[in-house]
Amino acid sequence: MRNFGFHDDALKYSSKCLKVREDDDEFQAKVYGVVASVYAETQELSEALECHEKALKLKLKSLPERHPEVAAIYNNIALIYDNQGQHDKALKLFEKSLSTRLETLGENHADVGASYSFLANLYMSKGEPDKAIEYHKKSPELNLKTCGENHPDTASSYNNLALVYQEKGELETTLEFYNKTLTIKLGTVGDSHPHVASCYNNIGNVYADRKQLNLALEQYKKSLELRLKIFGECHANVEASYNNMAITYRDQGDLDMALENYSKSLTIRQKTLGDSHISVASSYNNMAMVYRDKGDVDRAFKFYKKSLAIKQAALGDNHPALTTTYNNMGIACV
Repeated sequence: MRNFGFHDDALKYSSKCLKVREDDDEFQAKVYGVVASVYAETQELSEALECHEKALKLKLKSLPERHPEVAAIYNNIALIYDNQGQHDKALKLFEKSLSTRLETLGENHADVGASYSFLANLYMSKGEPDKAIEYHKKSPELNLKTCGENHPDTASSYNNLALVYQEKGELETTLEFYNKTLTIKLGTVGDSHPHVASCYNNIGNVYADRKQLNLALEQYKKSLELRLKIFGECHANVEASYNNMAITYRDQGDLDMALENYSKSLTIRQKTLGDSHISVASSYNNMAMVYRDKGDVDRAFKFYKKSLAIKQAALGDNHPALTTTYNNMGIACV
């Protein structure tokens, strides 16, 4: 269901445009493309698909099938199929779009790079990370030819590769690509940009996965410092930093620091999401586990009960998510 009035306005005025210029196929195709984008944004995917198909039919009246504008529509239709989970259909159209772009635009065009990225993401969705890496590698190679090493698009390509290698558990290679991303970001956007803070956080996650906890904390603190300067105290990214630090302190056995950071995370969640949000329940659960680790069963139970009350109110008494809290409360009794 659409929740924003401007989407309805966009659809209303687009409909009027279609009626006014019924005999102009080129114009009609563009309008259907706009309408499809509106439907896609509001997750009305069947309607988006129908509009893209109408745009395609109109384009093919005046253009050959092997044309960049036709390739763009194939790409848009593939994205809808991908969002619907119809990955095989999406794959055929992404490949069709790529082959047309290679034929008509050449291998060094930005649209070709975009096709590589879409295919890589699709293969990740299909659970084929090796194929994803194959296409993600093509993207930085292209960007290096066309943009050079120190370009935001090259940084994005390295970041995408890092994500796939992280998914595969190849953490040394992951770290290599995150560091390449960071180097480019520092050179292009400076040392006080949200993207740089995200790089520090991502590198921290890799160190945490490698159990190099001091190095992880070092990166998380850099990220937090930047995020506080950029966003202020009460922001989701700041909350995420506190939460990551709390997890790492707990893994180190520094339970007091874990509690301090979980408490800061909780405060932001309460201010930004409200006291009854499921994420607040998660914070209470996390703090309860730390109190359990400290041997403070009474406080552990207090926070488990707070977590349970929110979950019951939000999910009902019989939701599977409640079993985790019940189980944790049972463990605390042992």
